[in-house]
Amino acid sequence: MAAAAATAIGAAMLAAPGTATAQDDCAALGDDPYERSQEYRAFEVAAECGVEIRLYHSSQSHSTLYATPEGQYHLVRTAAPSQTSTALEGIADPSIVEYGTQLHVDGSGYYFTLPYRDIDRFLFETRTSYVEWDGPVPKPSYSGTTAVFDELSAGLDLSFDFAVGSAELVFTAADAAAWDALSTGLVIDEYYGDVELVVEDGAIRLDNGAYPEDMAEQTTPFTVRDAAGAVTPVDLAIDADGVLTMSLPEDALADAAYPLALTTQWAYRDHATTEWGAVTSAEPDLALYQGDAGLDTPYFQAAGETGDIVAGPYCDALADPGCAAPAQADAYWNFQGPGEQYVDPDFSGSLYTFAYPVESASFSVDAAGSDCTAPDLSATGEYTPAVAYANRPAATGDPMSGSCDGGRAVYDVTGAVRDSWDGLDSFAP
Repeated sequence: MAAAAATAIGAAMLAAPGTATAQDDCAALGDDPYERSQEYRAFEVAAECGVEIRLYHSSQSHSTLYATPEGQYHLVRTAAPSQTSTALEGIADPSIVEYGTQLHVDGSGYYFTLPYRDIDRFLFETRTSYVEWDGPVPKPSYSGTTAVFDELSAGLDLSFDFAVGSAELVFTAADAAAWDALSTGLVIDEYYGDVELVVEDGAIRLDNGAYPEDMAEQTTPFTVRDAAGAVTPVDLAIDADGVLTMSLPEDALADAAYPLALTTQWAYRDHATTEWGAVTSAEPDLALYQGDAGLDTPYFQAAGETGDIVAGPYCDALADPGCAAPAQADAYWNFQGPGEQYVDPDFSGSLYTFAYPVESASFSVDAAGSDCTAPDLSATGEYTPAVAYANRPAATGDPMSGSCDGGRAVYDVTGAVRDSWDGLDSFAP
C-alpha cells in the first residue's frame, strides 16, 4: 500500500462526567464553536445545541479535544499539523524569520534558532540544546523553511529544512578533507541540569527528567549517502566536552564516491506531536521519519512509489532498479492520549482526577485513491525517530483488518487503544 501518511487520522470517543443543560443562542456559535475557559460550560453548550464544542486550551496542531452532546470527549489526532492551534491562533505555517541577530522558525510552535548577525561559533539551538561549530560560522542564506550555510568549512555545506516539530539537517562534504572537518566539528551542550544527552545506535537523544513529556528531543540515526547512492550508517561518540565524533567504517570511507551527504532529522517528542515514519528492508539502517531521508523528495517517491509512505512489498528503484526481489516496508504512527486527567472545572484551585474509558476509536489513512488496499494493522512496541528496519518494534497484539472507503484504509482500533490507555496516568501512545 502506498499512502499519504500525513493524512492519517486517529479518533477516539472517551467517556466523561455528565452535564447540565444551558440556555444559549445556538445560532450564534458559528462554524467553529469553542469554549475558551471552563470545560463544564463546553458540555452544557454541546448538550443544549447538539453540536461538538472545541476545547480552546486543548487545541493543538496535531490534536483537538471536543465536548460532545452525548457528554463524551471526542479526541481527534492527525499525522499532519492540520488542526487549529490555540498557541498559533490558527493552522501551523512554519517559515524562517529574522529576529534580532538570529533566525527563528516562526509559525510552528517549536523552538529552532540559527545565527544570522554577530556570528561566532553558534550553529543552532533547540529547546534543550545548543550546538556549536568548531570554527567560524558563515552567515546563512534562507528562504521559506530552508536555511543554507555555504562553506561551513572548505568544501563543506550545511542545509536545514524545517517542518512543524522537526528539522532535517544535510551536511554535504565535497572531498575527504571536508569529511575530516565534519567528523569532529560539532559540539553539543545541554541547556539544563536535568537534561541527559544520550548517544545510542547512531542517534542522539535529549531527555529531560523534570519534564519527560514536554522536553524530549531525538534524532534519526546519522547516515551517509555517497554520490553513487551507497548508504552507510555513521558511528557516533561524544566526549565530556560535548565534542561529537562521527565515523564511518574504513572500507566504506575508502570506497566512497564524493560528495558525501550526511543526513539526520532532529525532532521534538512531546504529547502535542504525532509521530509517523517508515522502514524498509531495502535500506535496513535508514530511518524514514516522516518519509524523508535527506533526498530532494520523500524516500518512497524517489524509489518509484506514489505515496510518501509504503506498507508491504514494493519495488525499490533506488536500491534495486531492476527489482530482482521486492523490498518490504512497514509504516508506523504514534497517537498520544488526551492528557486531561486533572481538571479544575470552575478555576477554584480544586483539581478533580478521573479516568476516560475508551468507548470507540478508529484509524484511517489515505491509501492512494482507487488503488486502495488495507493491509493488516497492529499495535507495536514504541516507535521513535530512531527506528529503522534493522531495529523495528515487534507487534504486541493481534493484527487488525481494515476496509477501503472512498480511497482511505479504515480500521476499528477500539480494542488496541483501550488496552494502551488502560489506567492512563498522563499521556500514552
